[in-house]
Parts: sequence; structure tokens; C-alpha cells
Amino acid sequence: MTADVRISRLAAPITVLGPGTRVALWVQGCTIGCHGCASTDTWDAAAGTAWAVPALADEIVRLAARTGATGLSVTGGEPFQQAAALPELIAAVRRRWPADEPADVLVFTGYAAAAAQRRGPELWDAADIVIAGPYRRDRPSDHPLLGSANQTIHAPTALGQERLATISSARARLQVSVADGQLSLVGMPDPGDLTRLRALLAERGVLLRDVSWQEEALR
Repeated sequence: MTADVRISRLAAPITVLGPGTRVALWVQGCTIGCHGCASTDTWDAAAGTAWAVPALADEIVRLAARTGATGLSVTGGEPFQQAAALPELIAAVRRRWPADEPADVLVFTGYAAAAAQRRGPELWDAADIVIAGPYRRDRPSDHPLLGSANQTIHAPTALGQERLATISSARARLQVSVADGQLSLVGMPDPGDLTRLRALLAERGVLLRDVSWQEEALR
């Protein structure tokens, strides 16, 4: 029996974590612990919510149908630390995908490419695009899909290569939304961006509480 997938959150429509419009899935649990990570709330493997694969696939497809998404991005947390269940989830999502065009699947991992392939070959093979490598705050990147310049982009399928070719270097790196009193930032912030944003909002009387990053790690 396939293990459940432990997740932090789902969001759609997302336009900064891959080509086109996405459903984004943040898995829960990461032991890599990159310095300056903007999603430290996804590190604790005991936090988040466990979903059975069929139910999670249904929810992803529901979001895709509502938002017209063209693909699924899996980030975290560390997807390759749930490499047993995620290939089955991806297969289930593809079977249910609501659009005529196939969904591309992009996976972000903090492991180097070779390590990710060893750890989860089935997950690697299930992805159309993989962004691999640990986040390095001292090596900023201007590529819209790379958190740092040491990371590498892999497109093992023709669909992945086709979708990657649509991404412009001028594309926005951050997406901001507000709902139910919560401000969400998604994407690839430059070093110091989140701390500066919090300070600018504070100057305007907007106070952020329970942020998902550790500011002392971002300085």
C-alpha cells in the first residue's frame, strides 16, 4: 500500500513556479535545511497534513479545473524525501487532468541531480522538469526558476523542453496574494527581499506575524 503524502499546502493559480499557470504543492518535511530558506515552516516532517494519494489527486485536479492550470509544481519541503508516494500521485493527477493538453510536472529538489536520481529514480522519471541543487544565498541567480546560481535545470521529456522554452528571463519572480487576512508570497526572492518587504510593510502599518521564514537566517 502506498504511503500517504504529507503536505504543507496547495495553491492555485501560481505563475512563478514553472511555465504557464500552475497548481503548486508544497510537501512537508525536509532535513536538508538550506541556510536562508524562505519556507522553513515546511521542514518539520511531523507537521502538515497527511493525504491519501487518490484524495490529493482529486483536490489538485479540482484546483486545476477551477484555475485553468497547465501544470503541477511540486516543491517543499523536500519532494525526494517522499519519493515513494509522489510518483503514484503524479500518475493519478495525469490520469484525471481536466484539460485537453497534457499537464507538465515540475519538481524542485534541494538535492544535487545525481543524488536525487539515486534517491528517487521513479520520481525523477515522473517529472518533465526538475530544478536540482541546494539553495545558496551567496550565489544569487537572475533566472526566474532558480533560487541560486548553483542550481541546475533538467528537462528529461519533450513536454518539459517545450514548456521551458516559453519562459522569459523578464518574467516576474514573486507572486503576492492576500486572502482571509493572510499575505502569501510565492517564488524566488533575492537575498534580503523578505526582510525588506516586512520592514516596508511595517512602515505602512502592516505587521506580519507567524512568517514562514527565519529572518536571522536571511540577513
